[in-house]
Amino acid sequence: MLQDCFERTNWQVFREAATTNGHVDLEQYAASVSGYISKCVEDVTVPKTITIHPNQKPWLNSEVSQLMRARDAAFRCQDETALRAARRKLDAGITRAKKKYTLRIQGHFSNNDPRKMWAGIKEITDYRKKETGCPDDPSLPDALNNWYARFEAQNTSTPSRLIITPNDPTLSVTAAEVRRVLQQVNPRKAAGPDRVPGRTLKTCAHELSEGSDEAHYREEVFQLETWCRVNNLCINVKKTKEMIVDFRRNAAAMSPLYINGDMVEIVSCFKYLGVQIMDNFTWTSNTSYLLGKAHQRLYFLRRLKKAGVSTGVLTSFYRCAVESILTTNMTVWFSSCTVVERKALQRIVKTAEKICGCSLPCMKDIYNSRCKKKAHSIMEDSTHPAHALFTLLPSGRRLRHLQARTSRLRNSFYPEAVRQINSVM
Repeated sequence: MLQDCFERTNWQVFREAATTNGHVDLEQYAASVSGYISKCVEDVTVPKTITIHPNQKPWLNSEVSQLMRARDAAFRCQDETALRAARRKLDAGITRAKKKYTLRIQGHFSNNDPRKMWAGIKEITDYRKKETGCPDDPSLPDALNNWYARFEAQNTSTPSRLIITPNDPTLSVTAAEVRRVLQQVNPRKAAGPDRVPGRTLKTCAHELSEGSDEAHYREEVFQLETWCRVNNLCINVKKTKEMIVDFRRNAAAMSPLYINGDMVEIVSCFKYLGVQIMDNFTWTSNTSYLLGKAHQRLYFLRRLKKAGVSTGVLTSFYRCAVESILTTNMTVWFSSCTVVERKALQRIVKTAEKICGCSLPCMKDIYNSRCKKKAHSIMEDSTHPAHALFTLLPSGRRLRHLQARTSRLRNSFYPEAVRQINSVM
């Protein structure tokens, strides 16, 4: 529940509340965020008071306590029959509680957790660390004060505020660094001055580090809008589209984006460089678009066939007018297409073969050749951003396989290109 609460929180509100004249008051910003986290923890947690007595046995649980209360009630009622029955049940409950305690202690030695193992040893041996009290010497605070203040004793200069110049590098912290620090918090330690439990920080590290306020994204859009205004450029908001790619199971509704006061339309499919890109990275829309264009070109191929054109001319027209449409940027999308979509594309090729009267290269062969050609060009270009993805194994004969947890990534270009190259080595 806390994770869902933090995931849907608009953290930008706290930043705007702590901003005055373009300056963010970090103390107010941190205090407001810490107070909000503490309030959320108080709202979703139920306080429970557990009383532990000094002479309480470690195997004592709620069942034994309930049986003890039943025995005491029978004793006060002076009912011998009920008292004997309560004592028998209490003895059996104590036996079960001791057995559970023994199994729990034994589990500390078999779960590969050193902390729990030493905790089990301390419980078995009843080890108690000797607590050292504070010394009674009243002169100790003065001695410590003189020791730590010795550096300022001879300092007569007036303190001045550090001036930050525009050329000084700004402090930048990534979300991964924040998440790593939060995950290293010890949940067994008490909360700090902000009263935020360590268990909350460790459990909700991902939600607290990432956030869902899209602050960086909207800041980039604002900077683009400012740059265009300064350079006398006008953004056509009507032609500007926003596509949200979110693969989370519980995707939250995103607030609309505004440019110059006009709302940007949110679309699920967008055409870029001749490729229909969908927000779920499936290629159904792109395949349907290519099939429609190819069927239109097949009409002209049939007209040429009826005109009695030779097979060579028909083949050349097919390669220029039909195949060029079907294979547009196919290294990007073909390996991720479904079997039904591949068969639909191949039917276009078979229809063209019947019209031309000769065999034509199938879609799979064209993709394999282009995939290998593109992969080799990336491997030979050391300046390419994806050059590091093609690394040789220690044997020097095969490429290192790219690990992928989802079929979407497994069927993409780079893993498929590695498999294609390794298949011929």
